[in-house]
Amino acid sequence: MSEPRTEFDAIITPYRAALAVLREQWESHPPWRPQVVATATCLMGLTQRPDVSKSELRVLSTIVGQLAMLGVADVAMSARPPIVCLCGSSRFRAELVEANRHETMAGKIVLAPGVFGHDGDLITDAEKAKLDRLHFAKINLADEVLVVNPGGYIGDSTRREIEHTKAAGKPLRYTEGGE
Repeated sequence: MSEPRTEFDAIITPYRAALAVLREQWESHPPWRPQVVATATCLMGLTQRPDVSKSELRVLSTIVGQLAMLGVADVAMSARPPIVCLCGSSRFRAELVEANRHETMAGKIVLAPGVFGHDGDLITDAEKAKLDRLHFAKINLADEVLVVNPGGYIGDSTRREIEHTKAAGKPLRYTEGGE
């Protein structure tokens, strides 16, 4: 076996190698199921590391997905999964969709914008105000907030959502940098 190239490789390589063993233990040795669940929980946690690249995330998602097919992920997430609310400019529809996918694959319930006024969805000023209030309610329901801010961009609406999040004492993460 070659030397791990990065700290991430050093962490993930044993999990890749152990997947067959985990599969066998889950299917054939019920007493080992708590350890398999602990491993799956650890893998889901790795998907939240800020230094995980998209290619590394794909590897993790594949492994977690394979464990999910066995029912391991369901057991690992038997307590209510954390709820994350996505915030960001509606001009970043694709990035919000990608963040939604990433957070969902990490085992989180995702609350996200459903209307994209800056990306072709026509809305009135009254509807915009109603949607802003609805998004504050989503923030209030969430355990944490993820600001999707490509290039570090934060518009006026997103800035108000960040202020609301801070006032509510919720944990706040950014896809790029932070404040």
